[in-house]
Amino acid sequence: MKIRFFKMAVLTAAAVLLAASCNKDDEELMFLSTATFKRTGENSFYFKESDTTAFIPTNLPVDFLKPVTEKRTVIWFTSDRKPVEHGIEGYKCSYLIDVQAIDTVYTKNSVVSKGSSLADDKEYGSDYVGLYLKSSGMFPYTSIDDGYLCIRFVFESLPYTGVTHYFNLVTGVNPDDPYEVELHHDACGQSFGDSTDGYMAFPLKSLPPTNGETKKVTLVWKSGVTMQKERFSFDYCSRTDWPE
Repeated sequence: MKIRFFKMAVLTAAAVLLAASCNKDDEELMFLSTATFKRTGENSFYFKESDTTAFIPTNLPVDFLKPVTEKRTVIWFTSDRKPVEHGIEGYKCSYLIDVQAIDTVYTKNSVVSKGSSLADDKEYGSDYVGLYLKSSGMFPYTSIDDGYLCIRFVFESLPYTGVTHYFNLVTGVNPDDPYEVELHHDACGQSFGDSTDGYMAFPLKSLPPTNGETKKVTLVWKSGVTMQKERFSFDYCSRTDWPE
């Protein structure tokens, strides 16, 4: 069954705008980060930016995102970037941050290949899509973070028509490489119109565990530039602590 995809610009009116709760000094700077919201208790949480870096918000309500245990987010914040002495256990550096805006990232589980490229195209669509693979200023780009394949993409769509585009990450597409995955786009007949940006996260928990080793995950998609299937590889080390 296809899951409805809601278009999300990286900066949208749906973002929860949060006013600064304290005066900022000259050393504080504005940053953007993609990070995983991690709940550690009834009224405690933090953001994981990487395996070595954690952010501790100073101005969010204790019931933020309840009852969610984990969620990918895009956050805009100010910080003096001075590590705190007693931070989050298990991280090399922990920073206090003052969140200015936050948006949750649409997250969707992967699906399994139907057994052939032709069958997958029929089931999940074969329309083109453009990917942002490198940093482009104050916007996230396609990467693997915290076990999620986070994809920033662009496609064409006419607004206010009621047509929904569908995106699926398909696993099991290559019997010789279990770490090859393919992004499929079903435009439902509307592969034209205005350029629309999207950002989605796909947890890679269905891939084989890497047992502490770093593997290459290869992403395949039909390029909106070449109109051919393109490939790009990312370093990947599987997680063992996915929430239930």
